[in-house]
Amino acid sequence: MKAKLDQDYQIALDKANAFYDVKKIESALAAYEFASSLKPGEQFPKDRIKEIQDQLAMADAKAEEARLAKERQMAAKEQAAQNELAFNDLIKKADVAYKAKDFQNAKSGLSISIEIKTG
Repeated sequence: MKAKLDQDYQIALDKANAFYDVKKIESALAAYEFASSLKPGEQFPKDRIKEIQDQLAMADAKAEEARLAKERQMAAKEQAAQNELAFNDLIKKADVAYKAKDFQNAKSGLSISIEIKTG
């Protein structure tokens, strides 16, 4: 019985190590968890499980950081596009006001458009 358990544990551990060596982290994690369930007193599989969980958490955090950065970049592009539309609209309105000799509205439109462009 113990020999069979030792053999099963070693097979599970060998599989886990093989997965780990080729960077198949999810498969390695499952195999280490299985090995640990066979021999709960063994520390090595527990250490590897913790290491892999830490790696996965770090990868998740990096993926979330990248997603947020992309989201911020897209929001900035959208804001820039909206600013450009507002700028063009104000310039057109200022031009119309100028041609109508409404210099106050023309000046106001140009001032606001400059603020939009300079941020």
